[in-house]
Amino acid sequence: MKSWTNKAFALLDHTLGNVPIEMNEIDWKEELSANNQKLAQHLSAFGNQPGGGFLVFGVGDAVLLKV
Repeated sequence: MKSWTNKAFALLDHTLGNVPIEMNEIDWKEELSANNQKLAQHLSAFGNQPGGGFLVFGVGDAVLLKV
């Protein structure tokens, strides 16, 4: 596996722990929005983040509420 995938999975696991937290390096969404401006803002923010970031789709309330 490539090093960026290991980092992405580690961040996802960390942010979706027993108490979900937000981090600048990763943003999770339930689905892709039709609002292109919003997507452009997320990508721009990751571009300004040292080391970039990860945008993960398919993470909904069921995943966030795991205990």
